[in-house]
Amino acid sequence: MVEVICNKITLKIRKEMPEIDDERAEVINYGLQLIIGESPKFLILFFIAYIFQVPILSVLALLISIWRSSLKNTYWMYISNFYILYRKCFSK
Repeated sequence: MVEVICNKITLKIRKEMPEIDDERAEVINYGLQLIIGESPKFLILFFIAYIFQVPILSVLALLISIWRSSLKNTYWMYISNFYILYRKCFSK
């Protein structure tokens, strides 16, 4: 169901923007599938959070999880840069 909706949206986008090639259209289609496929889960989560009167905490938890997932990729980069800086400053 989600795939059919995303394919129709992608076809409309390709009609409006003919410069989009097949590879770019696949990327757009995949992104649409992620957004449309995950949005019901977030709506259910926030509805349950509203029932339990903690919607602000759930939004905060969502933002923190997004922030942590973006840091996961750069975590080792920060450690390696710190190690290089430490060696340059404190090694004899």
